Amino acid sequence: MAAIGRQLNTKHGLGAEHALYRRDGKWFHHLKHFPGVLCDENGFVLFQTEDEYKQHPGLQHAQDLHAPNGIAAFLGYTKFPSKESSNKPSAAMQALKAKYAALEAENLRLHRRIVKLEAQLISARNATIARRENASPGPAR
Repeated sequence: MAAIGRQLNTKHGLGAEHALYRRDGKWFHHLKHFPGVLCDENGFVLFQTEDEYKQHPGLQHAQDLHAPNGIAAFLGYTKFPSKESSNKPSAAMQALKAKYAALEAENLRLHRRIVKLEAQLISARNATIARRENASPGPAR
């Protein structure tokens, strides 16, 4: 599942040359390039050098790579940031923000239109009052 390892490496900016993934974190192919990272469903262990990787006490190097207790038991294990604590807004949140901005813009446009119509109404009212005053006879003498 190298593709998932690559995706996690990119998504979380782990900086590994080779990234591998196994959901339970107990069995992997061997890392071939370093820095390398082993990922499970919740986190990862980063190995800066091949020596660090080969000498890790929790790994069994055979035909395949085994971590009998899972990589989550390793001292250097780091959990991925949770979705709730992510600083990047979700697509749904971004859509809501865009909708909110559009509604604010529409609200401003409608407010300006109302102000303009109010000004026209006041002007028309004043013109009507002026015409009535001019049309009415003056005071009797």
